[in-house]
Amino acid sequence: VLGNEGLADEFVLALAAKDGTRVWRTRLGNVGNPRQKPAYPGARSTPAIIGDELIALGSDGDLACLDIAKGTVRWQKNLRSDFNGKPGIWAYSESPLVDNDKIICSPGGSDATIVALSRKDGAVIWKCAVPDGDNAAYASPIIVNVGGVKQYVQLLEKGLVGVDAKTG
Repeated sequence: VLGNEGLADEFVLALAAKDGTRVWRTRLGNVGNPRQKPAYPGARSTPAIIGDELIALGSDGDLACLDIAKGTVRWQKNLRSDFNGKPGIWAYSESPLVDNDKIICSPGGSDATIVALSRKDGAVIWKCAVPDGDNAAYASPIIVNVGGVKQYVQLLEKGLVGVDAKTG
């Protein structure tokens, strides 16, 4: 699960299914947009698990791939600084989509509104700049097939967008 303590410590926490004891805890970063009105200074997304990996997105844009057994970080990016991302007022509030070897998420803004990253190392596979650089909103991307074309569909601040899954 994601959680936070104060405004400077947002983390991923693994608990034992048997009795709820802590297995590990790994810091992601700070809480995003903590002074928003009304205030909501807390974690906002759900991690994705595939194989021995956990993919987590913190509210300040900290995206990380962790080893599920130990909680060690395999790679990490920040949607704000690495992609000039622009979240909405409520900060980043989406759960990353894992599609085989790709991770899809929405930095928002004019440089890389939606990105596909390599699950292996976080390298950019493609990035899509939506016209007018729409801000990220508060929804998670989904896979949709329309007319035989696989797309990633995402709700952004100004509306819904679909991008080709292969090329962005």
